[in-house]
Amino acid sequence: MIKYPKTNPVGIDVFVSMMQNVAQSELPTLFGVNEAQCLFYGRGENVTIGGRELRVVYSSGRDYDELGYSDKVSFVSYLMVDGLFEPDEKQERVNVSLYCHGDLGKLFPSISHRADEELRKVMKEFVYRLIEPQDMRSIELLEEMQPYHSFKINFTIV
Repeated sequence: MIKYPKTNPVGIDVFVSMMQNVAQSELPTLFGVNEAQCLFYGRGENVTIGGRELRVVYSSGRDYDELGYSDKVSFVSYLMVDGLFEPDEKQERVNVSLYCHGDLGKLFPSISHRADEELRKVMKEFVYRLIEPQDMRSIELLEEMQPYHSFKINFTIV
């Protein structure tokens, strides 16, 4: 389910909103789970709150959700934007990271081995349908904590 969609997005948030909508309509089916088992947040921010460094998404006003794993759902995703635009002859390019946190046991219950490669493959193919292949930069492992798998896909959008 999409968490905190932006109304009338502008700039980079147009892409973020589009990605949330496509993710919501396709990923639960690809994972074989119901829509409520997937949370698709928009653009996250790194902030300091009470002396702690957090990655959050604001829901309204000063209310926020801390981003990352959730044992209540099977999959959580959100986007982080580099914030630095690189002028390109006639266009602006921005570096984006899609963070993915999945409970492998819930997403791939019929697979007896650790299904981290399966999750990365589904997400990589998902991103390739939304960007040009040459704009993919890297996939980085973030954390392994059985049964969870966390990684980010880095890419550039124009």
